[in-house]
Amino acid sequence: MFLEAPQLLDMADVLMSEMDSDRLVRILFKMNSTGRLREFLEDIGYSHLLPSEGMSASCVGDRYPNGKIIVVGASEVKQNVLLAVAKEHGFSKDRFDLLLEYYDCQKYDFGKTRNNSKYALVLFGPVPHSGTSKEDAGSVISKLETPGAGYPPVIRLGSNGLKISKSNFADSLEKAVSQGFITKDIQ
Repeated sequence: MFLEAPQLLDMADVLMSEMDSDRLVRILFKMNSTGRLREFLEDIGYSHLLPSEGMSASCVGDRYPNGKIIVVGASEVKQNVLLAVAKEHGFSKDRFDLLLEYYDCQKYDFGKTRNNSKYALVLFGPVPHSGTSKEDAGSVISKLETPGAGYPPVIRLGSNGLKISKSNFADSLEKAVSQGFITKDIQ
């Protein structure tokens, strides 16, 4: 569907009058979490705002990219193995909160991560849908993924369903670095 010029101008007027800074921030976070931020900024002529390749972002929103990384979900990969993988990829073991039992998610209060800059990222493996942080959402994960809700960025581990493996853990850490969610400790 293509609109006529007067319709586009009317739409632009409405957007400019109704668009506040909070809404713009939510849009940018949603574009970033869905992998469409680069394309969006290129389309509107603001791609110069993106960090250069290989350059770590100083901060994402009000978050501290050197903050805690929470890994939650049932894992056959042992904690010490995941920490060794993290070290191989330039991360200190002190950065991680590992909750590797299936039901840990139900007891963990993700509310403490909301609008808290010391938490940089949450990586999810297999977890129950229900939990203390679920509230009215369909699952704990979907609650944390709500755009503009103030939770740290979320990455789901696994390609066909949720699963924690050494390779998808390593890949997700690298992906989070490239998206500016986190920075490495050791270069």
